[in-house]
Amino acid sequence: MLFSVLTQSNHWSDQRVVAQSLKTGERRLLVRGASNARYLPTGHIVYARGQTLMAAPFNPERLELTGAAVPIVDGVMRANLQGPSSQWGFSGSGSLVYVPAASGTILNSFGSTVRD
Repeated sequence: MLFSVLTQSNHWSDQRVVAQSLKTGERRLLVRGASNARYLPTGHIVYARGQTLMAAPFNPERLELTGAAVPIVDGVMRANLQGPSSQWGFSGSGSLVYVPAASGTILNSFGSTVRD
């Protein structure tokens, strides 16, 4: 299982991506300053760091990254400019979908955009 750990500051730079085994309960820190990780059938995790999506090879049995992360897309909307929720996902066939970030724009709690 992959999940994000938030701190009291709730700023994306203080978040962490963590993996936990459902069999043993073992928990490992994978990435600091990132959130919203998802595992792909290609053997990679993709996560958000600021408005950039990063991909890194991942071994789910060992709960560890097996190589360096690389940026795959920049300019992804966050629910607010500092907060934890990045607006992206993958379809079952592997297509990436995301909401492009617009300078000075955030999403409000109803999903519509407002100007900063």
